Amino acid sequence: MEDVRRYLHIQAFAGREFLASVISKDLPEMDGRRSSVVISLPIEGEMVSESDVRGKYISVEYICELESGEVEILTGVCSDAGGSIPRWVQNMTMPGQIFSDGKRFVEYVRNQPAANETINGIGEKK
Repeated sequence: MEDVRRYLHIQAFAGREFLASVISKDLPEMDGRRSSVVISLPIEGEMVSESDVRGKYISVEYICELESGEVEILTGVCSDAGGSIPRWVQNMTMPGQIFSDGKRFVEYVRNQPAANETINGIGEKK
């Protein structure tokens, strides 16, 4: 399993680890447009660093190509950063963090050799 922490940046009071299983499924094309669903569920496992705090992250994302060639991502998220970060701080910062992590993830996928064959042009007109 690859350590993806270098691709995602979660700024907080202490280091956080979010160990999750990510399941993705391409859906049947509709009107020639591709779509897929991605589900992230927390799993148990060893912490990489003993000084980090274990967070929990659950999400469901629906990703679809629009007629314009752009991509729309609809996301439902439930997370807990763990530790002593107040819930109101987590709620205030989560939307921006999801957006930032999403951009980094798309950049990561675009830079993968095998992914370029299947996801080439994500977010761009064909």
